[in-house]
Amino acid sequence: MFGFYTLASVVAVIAIVGAVMVSHTPETYLPNAVPQSQTVAPGLVAFREAAWQFVRDNPTYTGSLPSSALLANLRAPIGNVDSYNALVQANWLYVWAGTTSPAIGSSVQSGRIIAEEAAKLSDGSRLVGYNVGGFLVSPAYGTSTIALPTSIPQGAPVVVRPLIP
Repeated sequence: MFGFYTLASVVAVIAIVGAVMVSHTPETYLPNAVPQSQTVAPGLVAFREAAWQFVRDNPTYTGSLPSSALLANLRAPIGNVDSYNALVQANWLYVWAGTTSPAIGSSVQSGRIIAEEAAKLSDGSRLVGYNVGGFLVSPAYGTSTIALPTSIPQGAPVVVRPLIP
């Protein structure tokens, strides 16, 4: 009987561990996620800084910021500049990466992973996140009350900044 209970205990432990592993989402085990996010996140932060400088130099500007207008303000190489977007709307600056990687996972998984890296580069700011259902979701703080423009795709990593008039 001692052998039966030992065997039953081992089987139960294996079943529990297996159930826990199956219940985790695939993004936990994606090997390409971190390297790809580490290339997009610094570009997103650099593009944000260039867009912020443009807005400070042009305080009455509203609408989409053409990437060509931001090139002079870029302080770091960011790869494909057309992968990033900026918009000034309703006293907010919105900057987002327009590309997500199928190797990382779905657009929301990809956006979350990139946003986590961008938040590290932004001292954990609550204003760094990704778009879920039209709202900014911070990797560290969860869903915010900051509504995002409809032009920002679902899952896109986003950095926002209020424009104080």
